[in-house]
Amino acid sequence: PIHEPREIEQIIDHAGANGEGAGRTFPIHTGITGRAIRSRTPLVMSSPHATEQQLRTELIREWGYTEAEVRRLGPGRYSAMAVPVLDRSGQHPIGVIYLDSSDRALFERDDVVEIVGVGTKAISDFVTKRY
Repeated sequence: PIHEPREIEQIIDHAGANGEGAGRTFPIHTGITGRAIRSRTPLVMSSPHATEQQLRTELIREWGYTEAEVRRLGPGRYSAMAVPVLDRSGQHPIGVIYLDSSDRALFERDDVVEIVGVGTKAISDFVTKRY
């Protein structure tokens, strides 16, 4: 439901995950994807932490994950970007485009932000016109 969403479903496999990911669901009260949907704005997370444990603590404290949810996450995702896809009215999120990296500052680079912005705009335009 777009008016009161509770979760989102991953519709394509995670790149490099050997056919894993599609069909998983995520609550929208958690993580960067949930926050992007709730705020209806693109978000970037760049963790300065040196260890995986510090990163996981940050995900609990800053991004709303539970300890059980953090245990299920793959390692090494020190930066991420989530861009909501809004319906034609621009009011209701119908999806989110999510990218992550082990490069801590990848999504802070101007060239990456520009490329991701153009790409996500094209995807959003296609989705809202097609569906």
